[in-house]
Amino acid sequence: MSLLGSRAIEELVDLPLMSDASSLATQDVLTKVVPAALFTDPNLLSLVTCRMVNLSLEHGNSDGSCFAYVFLGMVAGPHFDNYAGGFQFGRLGYALVEKRNLLRYPRSNIHVVRQFRYAMDEARPDGP
Repeated sequence: MSLLGSRAIEELVDLPLMSDASSLATQDVLTKVVPAALFTDPNLLSLVTCRMVNLSLEHGNSDGSCFAYVFLGMVAGPHFDNYAGGFQFGRLGYALVEKRNLLRYPRSNIHVVRQFRYAMDEARPDGP
């Protein structure tokens, strides 16, 4: 979380778009690793997700950032005992899709982001 500095998680939606070709390529490769990691090794999933988020914090947001923030929301609680921060990052991933319209990845990836939003709405005490 040191890369966050004094910024609130919600403020990250306004990061500039990632333009560094090497970082974009790395983000693309890591995005393709996530499904395999999800079904094989929770520690690998955490590692890949955290690297994707770090790339976003260092170089700006990309299409893969939406995905990374939502997955960080899913792993932050169980792996780092930070459920509140995980919830905020999950909301950030959804907000990034909605605000910046970063929809380059397959629908299955965007479905994960939107599914998080559905789960978030269902979890609210007053319902959706």
